[in-house]
Parts: sequence; C-alpha cells; structure tokens
Amino acid sequence: MGYTKAAARELKATNIRIHAINPGGVNTNLVRSVRPDIDTTDLIPPEEIAETSVRRRTKQP
Repeated sequence: MGYTKAAARELKATNIRIHAINPGGVNTNLVRSVRPDIDTTDLIPPEEIAETSVRRRTKQP
C-alpha cells in the first residue's frame, strides 16, 4: 500500500489515477488445493474482484 500511496501522490498533478485492490482471501483453485480445510464461504470470488477492477477503470473522476 505504501508504494500505491506514494505513486498516487507523485502522479496527482497528471491525469493518471492510482488505485489498489486488496481483497484478502480469494476463492481460487490454488487456495482450495493448498488449503482444503478452509471455509470457502468466507473467501471472495475472483469475479467480484474483476468487476471491481473494471468499475474502477471505467469510472469517470
């Protein structure tokens, strides 16, 4: 997050916007295979992260 904040401050005067998405646990095949004991209902679906990313990229300032 530090790098993201620094980049946002540095690029504030330009039309470049910096955002970070830090979703926490994501319900992926890798997570399910490495941690079969984990309750996947607490994990975020990858599609939700993708939707957030698309909304951020297309939202006008």
